[in-house]
Amino acid sequence: MPITFGDPTALKVPNGLFKDVKYYLIGNLDEKIHQLLKDGGGKRDTYLSEMVSHAIADNKDHDDYSEAVELFEVPVVSPSWIVMCVKCECILPTNAFNLENYDIFTGVVACPSQIPEADLQSLWAMITFYGGQCQRELNRKCTHLITIKPLGAKYDFAIEKPDHLEIVTPDWVSDSVDKKARQDETIYHPKLLILEQPPPDIEPDSDSGETIVDAGPVSPSRTPDLSPPGDELVQTPVAKEALSKMVLDRMQAADRVGETPEAQQCPVTPNLPMFNTGTETPRTMLRNITNSHDQPKSPARMGPQKVSQLLQTLGKNGRGLQQAVQEPPIIYYGHEPSETVPPDLCLLGCVFYITDYQKYLDNKQIETWQMVIEQHGGQVDQAYSNRITHLLCENQRSDIFQLALKDGKRVVTAHWLNDCLIRQKMLCPWHALHVPSIYGDHKPCANQIICVTNFEGDERTKIKHMVTVIGAKYTGYMTHKNSALVCKKMGGLKYEKAKEWRIPVVNVAWLSDLVLGNLDALRIPVHKNYHQFGLEDDFKIDNAKVTKLLVGWRSPLKIPKDLIKKYQPSLLLKKPEDNTAETAKRKLEDATEDEQPSKRARLTPTFEMETQEETSTETVATDEGKPRVMITGIRKDLVPALVEKVEKLGGKMATRSKEVTHLVASTLSRTMKFFTTVPICKHIVTPAWIEESAKLEKFLDEQPYALKDKKNEETFGIKLSESLARARRVPLFKEVRFYITPSTEPGVGPLKEIIENAGGTVVSRRSPARVIATQKTSQGRPSFIVIGCENDLHILGDMFDKQVTVYNAEFVLTGVLKQELDYDQFHLRV
Repeated sequence: MPITFGDPTALKVPNGLFKDVKYYLIGNLDEKIHQLLKDGGGKRDTYLSEMVSHAIADNKDHDDYSEAVELFEVPVVSPSWIVMCVKCECILPTNAFNLENYDIFTGVVACPSQIPEADLQSLWAMITFYGGQCQRELNRKCTHLITIKPLGAKYDFAIEKPDHLEIVTPDWVSDSVDKKARQDETIYHPKLLILEQPPPDIEPDSDSGETIVDAGPVSPSRTPDLSPPGDELVQTPVAKEALSKMVLDRMQAADRVGETPEAQQCPVTPNLPMFNTGTETPRTMLRNITNSHDQPKSPARMGPQKVSQLLQTLGKNGRGLQQAVQEPPIIYYGHEPSETVPPDLCLLGCVFYITDYQKYLDNKQIETWQMVIEQHGGQVDQAYSNRITHLLCENQRSDIFQLALKDGKRVVTAHWLNDCLIRQKMLCPWHALHVPSIYGDHKPCANQIICVTNFEGDERTKIKHMVTVIGAKYTGYMTHKNSALVCKKMGGLKYEKAKEWRIPVVNVAWLSDLVLGNLDALRIPVHKNYHQFGLEDDFKIDNAKVTKLLVGWRSPLKIPKDLIKKYQPSLLLKKPEDNTAETAKRKLEDATEDEQPSKRARLTPTFEMETQEETSTETVATDEGKPRVMITGIRKDLVPALVEKVEKLGGKMATRSKEVTHLVASTLSRTMKFFTTVPICKHIVTPAWIEESAKLEKFLDEQPYALKDKKNEETFGIKLSESLARARRVPLFKEVRFYITPSTEPGVGPLKEIIENAGGTVVSRRSPARVIATQKTSQGRPSFIVIGCENDLHILGDMFDKQVTVYNAEFVLTGVLKQELDYDQFHLRV
């Protein structure tokens, strides 16, 4: 917003006015701004940080502006905030001085004419608040004349100066504010107003008292043109075009009146990227991916003739429509309803063929799936044949999928298998993730960033998978760059911020439809069905949307007689309550005591929770030198006996990584317990150390039992004994500070624990890129490291702009196992 300081001595800053303000100046601002803040006791910071209370800027184009708003969430205000605080002698709220408000009338210098004084005050306030200026005299500095009549001296003067002066009615100002963008001036010309023609014997009022600064000759003989507007409009092409635009606007406004309140709840936002078609705008779609299909016109936009034709067509087809409504619903089956199938054999009679998943899962993990399927009565064949009942696949792109669909097989995903084992019953797919994805490598929402709120546990995990299927990025946090917020219910901080930032708020049905390939869900305004919250089952899909994928479920699955005979004892003796759903779910996981965060065997991927409890880094001393033991990578059924022996010998089982003196493992593995204890534990030994110690009833020397795993040490490129020796000499991350972006796996909490155990520090907010680039260790290496991931690229723009290296999580994980820092690898690529 332009500022007029006037006489500097006229602005007297009250003593201590800005004493609680720690400010950062963005761009080249007038030195007077800095002086006013300094005189009031304000403290200037030389770089952006979480300590800054206010950032001062006069435009949004500077790199520091987006960094302040989105990274540090610092209020950015225009310099007029300082001036007005001084004049009011108090600290004013920042909302009214937010730069978001100052785009609309930037560069506008408006002069009013023929406007009543009461209305003039409101008009003046709107223009100046949104970045423009007002003045009473009309001169060459003015860009707009605002008048309610095509009359008067100012109007005559403006008509003579058409090159640089726009003539508009006050509606131009109010409409621009309402629509958050400067409107086309041509459709607001006062000549388009329909005025009552005065009686012939009455002269129109003159612009008495108005000031005009003449910058050139004006014809004194010019008289106001009082002919009816309609007569003139039909004679000039420009006027015809203006009238056409005005009529179109009125029609569109009428359409908007007919919209449902639900459709208007989610306003249009520029945060939702489009395919660059050159024609579509965010008002048409979230992302233009259905523009190749002609969309039917809504009746509100059809003329009477078109509506009549539509009704006639519906009338002709009425009988067909009635028959369609009366058609019986399709019934889908699992097993033959007359057969009793015990829960622990819920896959009895199912013969699976697995495809697609071999591309990104190793053979061991596929074998685990096969084992679990067989434990629940199913079978897995190594080749496709007629005896196959279920095709377990990830997408619909393969030839084998098309063949299975043609043969009437049941096509399902690993998500379906996982959920059926949890429910211990074979059911027709009821979730969008249960059917193979329609998308290949090119997914429709590659540029979308989606946030979630009010979902917890498995529901949140499922939503993250759905976001991945459509190609979007998931963030546990929300910024202005988010495309949509998926809500379980209305309310909460994210919900309120989404409304404030004009980010669409949708339910799970919106996401389910996108997963199933219904790209109309991306249209703006968002359909009212996607604003329904608090449903009984948020994830349940409409089978009618996936009818072609459910052909195989129309007939019940009969269990072959030979299988009934084979499992006869189980069928007679087993009861539903013998096995819990939780037990069935656990059988899908690794048989080892904990998972590897970077190489998880899974049916469905695991993501970190949005908020994680940080592990305490407090060091706990051991009792009288007794070992504090942690066990990792050991079969779960063997762990209790080892624990009992440790405690019988007087040792303790460590509950926190900082306590550990001895890590017990049978192999070198990339588990969290390995990552967190390598930097601090004294010994890594095999289970034999515990077994032999128990036999002799005392803890033995650890050296003969030190873990040696030549195969995995070669695989990971480390030598464990050397890593432990380096860790004892000097902490790996001494002198190094880290910032971890929120979506980085295995999670901010676990990475923070690993880093702090290795002597480093993790900060909650990072410094600007230009500051990070200058921070070095005593050896000249970077002392501030940013760890990020692909989903967080949008908050790392300044890092890439300044060519500051961002690393992925392997910089920490591999670095800790090797106890070496490799600055040349593990870069996060754009």
